[in-house]
Amino acid sequence: MNKNFLATLPRIAAAAVLALFLGVARPADAISSHCETTIEHLVDWSHLDANGDLSSRDWGALRSLAPFVFECIGIAPTLSDVEKLSLSSGVSRWRSTVGLYFETGDVERVLCLMTEESGGNPMARNPATSASGLMQVMPSWAGMFGLQTDDLFDPNVNLWVSRQILQIQGWEAWSPYQRGACQ
Repeated sequence: MNKNFLATLPRIAAAAVLALFLGVARPADAISSHCETTIEHLVDWSHLDANGDLSSRDWGALRSLAPFVFECIGIAPTLSDVEKLSLSSGVSRWRSTVGLYFETGDVERVLCLMTEESGGNPMARNPATSASGLMQVMPSWAGMFGLQTDDLFDPNVNLWVSRQILQIQGWEAWSPYQRGACQ
């Protein structure tokens, strides 16, 4: 286990407790479903950890969710916190799933875009645009394919829709690519 991550755990735990408190104290519609889901994952993992059942895969997922907990409760993590959490490693677990939807030669580019877009968090949601999921798909795309917006949080659905977007608009559909990243 990464010692830098262990040093960050007290802050993550404090953020989760505060988020849970805010979730109880605020009206249900004041908390986004993305934040509710993130908090639910943290609660589940805390139960696993208490029982000694937290796997290394769970730790990796927890690392990728931590910045989003900060975002949900309005705490901006410092750059050093983000570095300690190794966000870019959060996308490597999606390599085989990406390979199901994209050509072999495109997998690295998709993983790069995923790093830029969501850090590998399938529950990521942009509060300004409502872009959702691993590849930050806009809600209008879900409607085009007869899906619900919440379906975009399913990694398989998100990647399938992203493949359709690529075929329709090309790589320019993703703003990091437009800015010169992942080319």
